[in-house]
Amino acid sequence: MVGSDSRFVVIADVHVLGEAGTEILQAAIRSINALSPAPDFVLVAGDFVECGAPREYELFTSALKGLRVPVRAVPGNHDLGNTDDLGRYARVFGDPCYSFEHKGHHCIGLNTCNNDPNPDNWHGKVETPALEWLRADLAKVSADKPILLFHHHGLVGPTQDLSCDVANAEEVLACFEGHKLVAAFGGHAHRLRLNCLGGRKFFLSPALSTTRKNSGGEPPGYLVVTVNSALVNASYEIVCMRAGT
Repeated sequence: MVGSDSRFVVIADVHVLGEAGTEILQAAIRSINALSPAPDFVLVAGDFVECGAPREYELFTSALKGLRVPVRAVPGNHDLGNTDDLGRYARVFGDPCYSFEHKGHHCIGLNTCNNDPNPDNWHGKVETPALEWLRADLAKVSADKPILLFHHHGLVGPTQDLSCDVANAEEVLACFEGHKLVAAFGGHAHRLRLNCLGGRKFFLSPALSTTRKNSGGEPPGYLVVTVNSALVNASYEIVCMRAGT
């Protein structure tokens, strides 16, 4: 049985390159800390840095220390330098695929980054090890257990706007047949999107960035998500910078 409402925040595509790139993140953290009721956790849906460099990671993680709630993350292609190097990400955030229980929901963080060493291939693909992990994890989940999926590259919708940018998206979604996938949350497209498939909601959060613009013209912001036994709702919170920053 699903417990009390779950409330969490999704931020995506901060693309921290230098100290100036953290100012919008710090503004978002101040905004998130002021939310009432407070969120249960913050999901960072990938591309929190621009090139995967150590200094970018240091700047990003230092800013995150201001959050008053736990942080969950999934890797984006930029966090790996658009290559298959998961080393730095794993040292900071741990396994790129993981699951946890939260207020009656089974939550899954899934790595959608391809293992192509070519930095020009920034598109998504759930590689065989991640697929095998996903199938093994779902095998332990009862059919009536509601599931929330966290990822970076989009899984459902038009490919031209990157709503779907996982090469084997159909294979990934087929893993959830016979399971109660309620909603999924990602980034990557730099657009605010809600795409639906079979009653399931697939949300994409725009970029919370001053170094990268949103393709749909959205101002930087984050999603505030509320989930209960019957509904999944999300609102978009625009982040305002302090005067002079």
